[in-house]
Amino acid sequence: MGPYYSTLQDVSEAEKQILPADTEFARRVYFGPASDQILCSIVLAGGEKRSIHRPEVCLPGQGWTINSSTVIPITLANGTEIEAMKLTLEREVSISETERIKLKNIFLYWFVGKNVTTARHEKRVWLTSWDRVVHSLNHRWAYVIVSSTVPPARSEERNAPWSG
Repeated sequence: MGPYYSTLQDVSEAEKQILPADTEFARRVYFGPASDQILCSIVLAGGEKRSIHRPEVCLPGQGWTINSSTVIPITLANGTEIEAMKLTLEREVSISETERIKLKNIFLYWFVGKNVTTARHEKRVWLTSWDRVVHSLNHRWAYVIVSSTVPPARSEERNAPWSG
């Protein structure tokens, strides 16, 4: 993908234990020329509804503070426009015994169902309920995530890595 290269990223043990066994995953981390890292993940729900949820539920439990939430348009390569939910996140991490920094993260997500894409969890739940009641269908939804931590500015005196 342009100047980026990618590697497969394993699903965490916590995800495997919490989510139903029939949940499927595809996950890669893309690395850019300026040490940029972009996590791309797809979670495909199985038969149970709890495979997919709003990230606003679990991100605070991972130490992130959600500073803002807004729907943004994304134009795909074929010209189709979809909507994604954009969260701006922040959390403090230790980089040494005496120093802490605030990491910022841009977290985009959306849901993909049969012939429909939405950035809104409530719409996904409504469409799922409608299809179950009216059409006796239980669609498998996918939850797409694109996330990148924004490295803090480095001072001239110190060239320490920003990871935490």
